Amino acid sequence: SCPRCSSTGGDYAILSPPVAKNDPFGDVFGSDPLYLFVLPGEELDPGGALERLEIAFPTPAERRTRTPLFCTSHRLEPFDHATVDALIAGLVRSFLSEHEAARYSAHSMRIGAACTLLCAGVSTAMIQRLCRWRSEEAQRIYARIEPAAYLTRITELAHTRLRPDSPGVIPAIDNDDVAAGLHTYLLHDAE
Repeated sequence: SCPRCSSTGGDYAILSPPVAKNDPFGDVFGSDPLYLFVLPGEELDPGGALERLEIAFPTPAERRTRTPLFCTSHRLEPFDHATVDALIAGLVRSFLSEHEAARYSAHSMRIGAACTLLCAGVSTAMIQRLCRWRSEEAQRIYARIEPAAYLTRITELAHTRLRPDSPGVIPAIDNDDVAAGLHTYLLHDAE
C-alpha cells in the first residue's frame, strides 16, 4: 500500500518489463514490476498518461503479452534504443542548444533519476533496484551527489561537535611536551 496512492484513489498500472541487456534471463529484476501511479492534478502523471494511451489504442487481453507498450508504427514495432534516443534528443533540443543537447541520451535520464533519488535521501540499495543496475559499482558511478547537497553535508560535518566519550571518537593525542622539546632542540641546534 502506497500512502501517496491512497490519497489519489490508489489507481496504478503494473508493468512487467521484458528481459534486458543487464538481465538477459530475468533472474535479477524479473520479479520487480514497474508501477505507474495515477496522480490527478500532477504535472507528471504516468499512470494517467498510460490510461489515456490504453483508451486511444485498446489492446485485447490475449494480445497483451505480445504487444509492445510503445510502438514506432501501426505495425506494432517496439521502440529501439535509437528511437528512444532520437525522441529524447528532440525533447532536449526544444529547450537547449544543439551543442548542449548532444550531451544527453536515454541513459542520461537514468542518471538524472539516480542523482535525484540520492539527493532525496533514498538508500543506495533502493536506487540500484529502481534504476535496475545489477552492480553497486554502476550505482556508485552514476548516482552523483549534487554540489549543493555536497556543500550542505560538508557544512553539517564542520558544525557537528561530538562528545569525547561518543563511540567511534578518536581519543585526543597530546604530544605538546614532545613538540616543545623538539622545537627547543631545533632552535638550540640552529645556534
